[in-house]
Amino acid sequence: QVSWSGVSRPGSGLRRNGRKELRSRGFWRSLLAEAAGTLIFVWLVLGASCPGGPGRATAPPALQPALTAGLAAVGLAHCFGEASGAQANPALTLAFLCTRKLDALRGAAYVLAQCLGAVLASAAVYLALPAAAASHLVTRVSSEANAGQALAMETFSTF
Repeated sequence: QVSWSGVSRPGSGLRRNGRKELRSRGFWRSLLAEAAGTLIFVWLVLGASCPGGPGRATAPPALQPALTAGLAAVGLAHCFGEASGAQANPALTLAFLCTRKLDALRGAAYVLAQCLGAVLASAAVYLALPAAAASHLVTRVSSEANAGQALAMETFSTF
């Protein structure tokens, strides 16, 4: 990279571009799009996974949340695709990082925004539902495994 004086300094262009990007309106707009997209996606899928109606304790058929996820992904791609790419999934963002289709600053910021959106959506659904319905949405560890093994399996199946 060439500095302002014309002398090459390694790494100087990366710092200058990172600062410039942090000040850009497009960068923050894309972060908001990722957070909102993930919030909407998680909220819709969790809502589709809830038992329906008062006194109904059975989960909906598996097709219901699957269709919801597919239709939500298509809708979010149309709504937020131009602003950020509408990834709405940290695993997809990490894939873009590994293939160098996304720079490190934007990738890390997207993952943080996506996690924030997912946590907010989960909290909103949990607080809006009665305790009996919310208990159906919680993943429980079986008695044959511990929490570390469950986390490892969840991470393995996600990526």
